[in-house]
Amino acid sequence: MEYKIDIVTKKEFPEIVDVWEVSVRATHHFLKEEDIQYFKPLILNEYLNAVNLRCIKDSNKKIIGFLGVSEEAIEMLFILPQKRGKGVGKALLNYAIKELASRKVDVNEQNKQALGFYQYFGFRVIERSELDATGKPYPVLHMEYTKPRIEKLATKKLVGNKITMSVITNKTGELWKDFMQRRTEVHNRLTDDMISMQVYDKLYFDKFDPAKEFVKWATVEVADFENVPDEMEIFTLEGGLYAVFDYKGSSTDTSIFQYIFTTWLPNSKYTLDDRPHFEVLGSKYKNNDPNSEEEIWIPIKPKFVTT
Repeated sequence: MEYKIDIVTKKEFPEIVDVWEVSVRATHHFLKEEDIQYFKPLILNEYLNAVNLRCIKDSNKKIIGFLGVSEEAIEMLFILPQKRGKGVGKALLNYAIKELASRKVDVNEQNKQALGFYQYFGFRVIERSELDATGKPYPVLHMEYTKPRIEKLATKKLVGNKITMSVITNKTGELWKDFMQRRTEVHNRLTDDMISMQVYDKLYFDKFDPAKEFVKWATVEVADFENVPDEMEIFTLEGGLYAVFDYKGSSTDTSIFQYIFTTWLPNSKYTLDDRPHFEVLGSKYKNNDPNSEEEIWIPIKPKFVTT
């Protein structure tokens, strides 16, 4: 269902506050009654005047959800409880991103539903504050929208080890343990970065099956294929177009890939190409540490090619 986004007028501020209160009582169970009563007049008299407000109304012209944006930050996004799960929040968030250039949002750490919502649509946690903006003891997660850059990759020469595995029979740890013990034997490395690569069958993504096998590589980029260490193999990674996501978070958190394949890719002007997927693991990579950083490279091609 498509929703019409309306501008909020000042005379609608009391109705906006009502939507906020009902929504907060349904989702922010960690707040005390005194907190809600503390925020209500602030929202009505100060906060609403400081943001760019948009809303969605039902057929009776009643507000069922609203959005407040200041510069690049989403300061408010609240939905009536009975309207959740009907695409209202998604419509408001997409409007904020596409029409208002919003890239940031703060979420209460205890609000797991909101955290999951923003993560699903491509926001990642970049920082944590122990107190909220008013100094109250409610930790806040600062999130940013994960927008990829599109790059044309030049052909790379890789040297490393490989293993056949599936999502169910995950052997990533075994692969990297063996490679890391010997990677210094590769003397013609171009950088200190490591490259984790997946080579999938052409039909792998047609119907996802966690038992379906693929080839996983642990590699480094080299200048040439001279003096390859014993029991290591070579791979020529052909150039092409890639969507590159700068990811910060644990390597065990798969929500970034759920976002890429179920949200970003279907709504982009690209489709998946039949080439290797890989991650660049640089100096800031820390495996399953929430502060770990890496680049995720997804092979793409334009959906519509004109001749």
